[in-house]
Amino acid sequence: MNETYGILLNLFLFIGCFLTCSASNTPKVRVNSGEIAGGFEYTYNSQQIYSFLGIPYASPPVQYYRFKEPQPVKPWLGVWNATIPGSACLGPDYESNHEIAGQEDCLYLNVHTPKDLLPPVIVFCLEITE
Repeated sequence: MNETYGILLNLFLFIGCFLTCSASNTPKVRVNSGEIAGGFEYTYNSQQIYSFLGIPYASPPVQYYRFKEPQPVKPWLGVWNATIPGSACLGPDYESNHEIAGQEDCLYLNVHTPKDLLPPVIVFCLEITE
């Protein structure tokens, strides 16, 4: 019985150490709203890149804010898990019978960047005037 507990204890310690070591390789960045932890992906030519998915860039446009201008995202505590894509916006689902699919809460960015290089960044901002 004690031998079983010893094996289980060693197994849990090994898993804990493995997860701790693995987590230390997670790409993290700090932005105005808080800290973001991303992941790794590979390009078509097998280059490893950093990938940050589902980063909120504005508060969800729901309820009172549905038809208002976007509101700044509120800062979060802890680390934002940027390994899962955000929700898709509402629109026709072409894979089904053109039913409406998606969420109103869809103001998220996916950012992919080379792991080793820091090339210039181009940002396109469109201003719509009436």
